[in-house]
Amino acid sequence: YFVRNNTRETVINGFMSTVDLGLPDGSIFAAVETPANCATIGQWKSSLENGTCCDKVLYARRLSCYRDDKRCDLLDDSAKLPRSPAKIHIEGPDSVIRVLVLALNKHYTAKPPSVEAAPGREYACASRQCKFMVNSKAECGGYCCIPCSVKDGTHCDVDERGSYRCERRLAPSHVIRADSSWKPPGEKFAHMTLTHKDLLREEGAWPILTRAQKEDYADRIRTQAPLPGLYVDYDVETAKQIQDKFRSKKQEYGWSFDCRPDFFCEAAYEGFFPCG
Repeated sequence: YFVRNNTRETVINGFMSTVDLGLPDGSIFAAVETPANCATIGQWKSSLENGTCCDKVLYARRLSCYRDDKRCDLLDDSAKLPRSPAKIHIEGPDSVIRVLVLALNKHYTAKPPSVEAAPGREYACASRQCKFMVNSKAECGGYCCIPCSVKDGTHCDVDERGSYRCERRLAPSHVIRADSSWKPPGEKFAHMTLTHKDLLREEGAWPILTRAQKEDYADRIRTQAPLPGLYVDYDVETAKQIQDKFRSKKQEYGWSFDCRPDFFCEAAYEGFFPCG
């Protein structure tokens, strides 16, 4: 039997089937009811124009229906109407799409399109002038990059800092904007997810150069890009001998390929300030 409900008829005992509708913006209306006598795409469009299952959608016949979300497999009016959970993917004039959405919103809730983002990062930048998604790195807080957290969001082409530059991923219109209170630790800040164990693991993976390799690289650097100061090799000289060489040549700077804890300690003991 039929029950009249808000000017539309709903079939109670399973006589009415449903179809899932995919809209151009990627949102989906699931389980939209269709009249029992709708067997083809053309009949379904006619039911929209007549207001059988929702408010009237004038010119619904101008809608194009596709079997796939890439809109390649067109369903003509004589094609069989798919049933849930199969989807009809719709294209058409903006005016007709808007009327269809208004009519469906009175009875159904659209599922917004999915957002490609890291877990917990499905937000638009908190800066009201910015059009990008928040950075995939949590250290940027609710912003697309660090400068955006201290400026007006119009900077994203300039003034970027290191690995935290804007990823320039446009935020879809339906995405919620992040809270402006989600500030990063500061304009100048450290990578908060990097631990001491991580540093030791990365340093442990560094290859140790042989003496011949070090000499080869040192010769290339001297030829192509001279560095200031003296070149030192801890496999050849002790830290004390290196100190004596610096004093005799009156040099303040030097460089080496020896990224070793024992060399750093010995150099520091002799009065050097090792840095890498």
